[in-house]
Amino acid sequence: MNKTWVFGDYAQAEPRIVAWAGPVPQLKAWFKEGKDVHTEVLRQISRVVQTGNIVLPNRLFARKPWQDYGKEDTERNLAKNTVNGNNYGLGKRKFGLITGLPERYAEILQRIYFRLFPEVRTGYQAWIKSQLPIITMPQGWPIQFYGRPDEEMERKAFSLYAQSTVGLLITKTLCDVCEHHPDAKGIWTPQRIAAGGYPVQLQIHDAIGVPVADDPLAIREAVETISHYASQELIIKGEALVLPMDFRVGHSWGDLKPYVG
Repeated sequence: MNKTWVFGDYAQAEPRIVAWAGPVPQLKAWFKEGKDVHTEVLRQISRVVQTGNIVLPNRLFARKPWQDYGKEDTERNLAKNTVNGNNYGLGKRKFGLITGLPERYAEILQRIYFRLFPEVRTGYQAWIKSQLPIITMPQGWPIQFYGRPDEEMERKAFSLYAQSTVGLLITKTLCDVCEHHPDAKGIWTPQRIAAGGYPVQLQIHDAIGVPVADDPLAIREAVETISHYASQELIIKGEALVLPMDFRVGHSWGDLKPYVG
């Protein structure tokens, strides 16, 4: 029987968690409105660059009116790196290495980001610092840091809070999907996994991949099942958050297309 891949991927999960944990009001609002946050950040950085007549290499963020920037523009990936890197407290040197920008331009981009979203520092990062040497995930899982608190420990904590929260989510989702049929019992073997639920064959960062029959009904059932188990409510700063999951399907990993049910 022909098979096709069904991939479920938590959508912009880590910045979403930072937005709730800050809280960072503007980022939260965009997420709640269903907007692509990295595109919105791209537009706001472009607005600041253009209104402030800031000159960056290759006319970055100034090649078109700031309102016209979208997902297709190369600067979106730079905006994405700006969100993730600066949420986690990267210094200008490492941020420059990641983005390919000279340090002085990387520092300009960092200043713009924190001017747009000051709560990343005053809310999220300050809150994480206040918890050290132990930070606790929304699921109640504590992470203990050892040694004298310093900037390196703080950066690790900034990233681990969001990354470990997503890691716990995807691990539970993976197990639940594999154990979808509660009446399947026995020793854990490939055959047992296949009998117990969906045989998850790939888990990549915050995504899982499942091969299913190349049939619209089978694909839809897999999407609905994975989505059901992935919808785990988190309580962050007293507010509920359910991370949405995007789905892609295709006959090979390199041929995945967005799922339209």
